[in-house]
Amino acid sequence: MWKKIANFLVIGLLAYCLVVIFSQNDKRSNRVRLNNNGLSTNALVFPTKSKTTVKSALKKVENSMQDDDQFQLQFIAPNKVIYVFSKGMAMNLPLTQGRRFALEDFNADVPFALVGRDVKTNVYLTELQNYYLLDGHYISAIGFTGSSQTDQLNKKVFVSVNSRSMPLDLKLNQVKVVGDGPKVIEHPKHFKKIFKAQGEKKFLPSEIPIIGSGWLKHSWVFILLDLLVIMMMIVAVAYQFEIDSKSEKKHADLLTVLLDLVLVTFILVVGLKTQYIINDYFLAFVLYLAMVLSVGLGDYLSKYKMLTE
Repeated sequence: MWKKIANFLVIGLLAYCLVVIFSQNDKRSNRVRLNNNGLSTNALVFPTKSKTTVKSALKKVENSMQDDDQFQLQFIAPNKVIYVFSKGMAMNLPLTQGRRFALEDFNADVPFALVGRDVKTNVYLTELQNYYLLDGHYISAIGFTGSSQTDQLNKKVFVSVNSRSMPLDLKLNQVKVVGDGPKVIEHPKHFKKIFKAQGEKKFLPSEIPIIGSGWLKHSWVFILLDLLVIMMMIVAVAYQFEIDSKSEKKHADLLTVLLDLVLVTFILVVGLKTQYIINDYFLAFVLYLAMVLSVGLGDYLSKYKMLTE
């Protein structure tokens, strides 16, 4: 009995380690997204040499919009100022002060700024209103963004724009044009035509191995750790089967194998849920111990009952 419970404890601990590895990989992925302006892994870059102004391109985009469209465009300037236009998509960046962009801001007659917390120059703080000075234009700073997970986001300035509120006469060939959202992903040719782009390519490294090598490049350490823990779990499960076969005086049958695999899967799934909900490693570990003990003891008692009947 105690060997079986101890083995379940080992399996539970290994499952917990697997959860921690997944959690750390998610944190790394979130850090990558924050470094890249909060865009998803589906975001596309539209390389262009067009001398059309951003303001004129936005006018064409607005004229072609439909009520149910959802997309976001970012025009990234070399000075770390990102001009953002959004239709039906919120921009969820972490805040340190103030508020985020509202969808109404992208349709306003004036621009608004969301300033990185480490930006010190051209930022003016007053009792009534904060401002960011952009090439002679005082733009209302509605909030400050930043995160301890990344330094890059903290040094950027985001400005909400449309064809009327775009403060500068920047040309498309002076910025990096990036699009995200269902409309962009499903109809890239539409935006490629407006921006006179030579094509489109992924803005972020892919997080799915089948799609590209970016995920392997940035997550190979987590992949190796996952494989190592999974191999250890297989060994622990195999040892448990050996205990079953000895205690029952016969080889573990298919039903026993399936039952043990279901229990391991259950431990892993519940572990993932507790990790995300509680977000506290110690408390999650205590729940693991209680869960594994109860599952191991229950499984042992059920098999003992079958043998004695």
